[in-house]
Amino acid sequence: MSKDGSKQYDDFIDAYDKIFHVKSVETIKDTYNLITDVLINKYKMSTYDILVSIVKAVRYNYRSFLIYCAILHDFLIKNPITDKEANKLTAMASYNFLSFTKDDDDVYQLEVRYSLDSIYPLDDTVESFIMDDQIDRFKEYVSNNSLDRIRVLISDDEQLTPIEACAYFGSVNIFTFLTTNLHHKISPRCLQYSLIGGNTELLMNA
Repeated sequence: MSKDGSKQYDDFIDAYDKIFHVKSVETIKDTYNLITDVLINKYKMSTYDILVSIVKAVRYNYRSFLIYCAILHDFLIKNPITDKEANKLTAMASYNFLSFTKDDDDVYQLEVRYSLDSIYPLDDTVESFIMDDQIDRFKEYVSNNSLDRIRVLISDDEQLTPIEACAYFGSVNIFTFLTTNLHHKISPRCLQYSLIGGNTELLMNA
């Protein structure tokens, strides 16, 4: 494909990059408009295919879980889905604590299957220190506690070791501390989760 030919799909690529890398509340409206204007109106993507993409993005950008929930909520209001599509999406989204159920108006909406406290690490825990790269609080914790049993939950059945979680969340300061001071090994799973989280530069600089 020629260079000029590939440029015609730049907006499509940008839209997907935006979907998989939302980071702040301010991006909810922009992301929703991008999905509508580019993926639906221009490229005629189906509602189901777009929802599949967003559900997948939740896994790759778990820190933005609540933002994705808001995007899905707004999208479903204007883009209803069938019973068959809802069942397929629920089977896929259950991995990320989500399901699609009918509301009082018989329209499918997003439902979070667990309380947020059971999904996100509680404040002032070592898991939250890792997720938010709070290096000073993390150092204080490890000076008095072992990390051997610490695991960070990122899905219904997936838990990460501290160094894997750093690779996933891009927690560069704690990652560096673990590898240089505590001599934690960089495993193939670290590479896998750095790719999933979009943080490959963290391992390149290790």
